Amino acid sequence: MSKSDLGIDKFKANFDAGARPNRFNVRIFGPNLFQNDEMTKSVAEEVNEEGVVIQAAVASVKKYVKLDIDGIRCHKATLPGRELKAYTFSESGAERHMPFQTNDGGEVSFSFYCDQNFQDRAAIEGWQDSIYGGDPKSPRFSFKDEYKGTVEIMVMNGRGKDTLTYVLKDAYPIKYEQQDLDYSSNAEIMSFTVTMAYTYFETKYTPDESGGGGLNRGRRILDALIGIGQQTGKYTNAGQSVFKRLRSLDDKLAKVQTLTGG
Repeated sequence: MSKSDLGIDKFKANFDAGARPNRFNVRIFGPNLFQNDEMTKSVAEEVNEEGVVIQAAVASVKKYVKLDIDGIRCHKATLPGRELKAYTFSESGAERHMPFQTNDGGEVSFSFYCDQNFQDRAAIEGWQDSIYGGDPKSPRFSFKDEYKGTVEIMVMNGRGKDTLTYVLKDAYPIKYEQQDLDYSSNAEIMSFTVTMAYTYFETKYTPDESGGGGLNRGRRILDALIGIGQQTGKYTNAGQSVFKRLRSLDDKLAKVQTLTGG
């Protein structure tokens, strides 16, 4: 067997069918426009002037102003990245890079197919309208707690199980792109792209135990070796040394699994 064959066999033993970019889902949870008591009060006063029952009217409006998007029409999404800013210095020899700042915030884009009622576009536009008001020449901007939302991006494996989830915090639509109209595009479904800004994100990795990934296989093998080491360590110095090394590896693997949610 050649060296290249050994490399292929090793690769196959430590790899599955692979993650695919088309297996994802998106959920966008916008703000409740009536979470602000002052806003609710002002609408109630306006409704009262019209002689309509206040409680029923406000409850009816609330039902339709929770700006959530289930993402079923989202056909393109972006996973966020992260950058550590570092400075370089040298005392006398080679330069060293020392991180001094992390930035978990940023912007990501999502593209949606448009239904004939433009529901997703209307939700995004309404969300932006809640961020500022008044005269466009001198707009008044709301407090961020009044318009921030949450975005969830789930990447699934071949069995449809979420194995990677990004949760974007303090998110809001900072921009949506213009859309072109064209008489010659009769069979094409319109699509629009929105850019979401966020302050930070949380990540959850959920290994699929049934997939038999390398980490899970290693966990089972290590457990078996530790069981043997517990017996061997009672009788020989060499066994005790091996057992300590296995325990050290076990602790490190436990930290990795805690990080990845495994």
